[in-house]
Amino acid sequence: MKRVHVITLGLASAAFVGAAWLVLARSEAAPASVAEAPQARPPASAHDLLAPTPPAQRGALRDPVRFERWMQQQSSLRGTDLDGGWDVDARGQLHPTIALRRRFDQLLTLAGEAKVEELTAYIEQDVRDLAGPTAAAQVLDAWQRYITLQRHAFRSVDPKDPQSLQAAHAERQQVRRQLLGLELATAFFAEEEAQFAALLQQRQAGAAEPPPVRGIAIDRQTLAPEALARLQKEEAAWADWERRLAAARDELSRLQAAAELSELQRRQQIEQLIAQRFDAKEAVRVRALLHLSPA
Repeated sequence: MKRVHVITLGLASAAFVGAAWLVLARSEAAPASVAEAPQARPPASAHDLLAPTPPAQRGALRDPVRFERWMQQQSSLRGTDLDGGWDVDARGQLHPTIALRRRFDQLLTLAGEAKVEELTAYIEQDVRDLAGPTAAAQVLDAWQRYITLQRHAFRSVDPKDPQSLQAAHAERQQVRRQLLGLELATAFFAEEEAQFAALLQQRQAGAAEPPPVRGIAIDRQTLAPEALARLQKEEAAWADWERRLAAARDELSRLQAAAELSELQRRQQIEQLIAQRFDAKEAVRVRALLHLSPA
């Protein structure tokens, strides 16, 4: 599953506040990949979804093999490849990057469908099979720390008040380092913290229009030719995805407003639209972003 970039900036202070709020709001309260997977029920809070299963209900937990089969065939992630990676080397040592957080975040989109203990058991078995027990223990430690962060109750934020945003950001930085440790916190959140710092700097400098931000600014002149080629390829793929998604959103609006169509005809044309313009993996993401029911 491809990574979703969600930050877009408009004009002046309203755009600054909106973009800054996105950087903060997507960090812990809802995992970054939640928007990519359709949900079968209205989302509860992260604390409720990630609460430990009461002992009386633990007898119904699926073992890792059954859970993986369910995830691949029946869950909201069916038909997709897990994003990110386990970040372990050939010796079974953990070297965390943003890829590990992306893997955790995508698994957490199942929190409304599966129990946290099932996710934990699946992670342990999958990493153990891949890289051995030492790697599994290290990844599980990172997972448990990340779950603790997701459960943390941060103070409320006024998205219209830049000072409130700055205080909230400082609180998040502190809590992340306390709960995750410096290495994990840096690997998981350095990009978002850099985005937020750039937004604050623009605001304090009185810039009329902050520049578009999708990540940390990259000096292309310092890139090796192969790295520059990969960057250009990713940017082209992202631009193509945005173009196709925007066109699908426009077409969906037209179909939903077409009074001459029956409900059955409308659903059939929407299904045809998605099938023609997106592959099976993309379709899961498109349905979530366009607020459509799973196929």
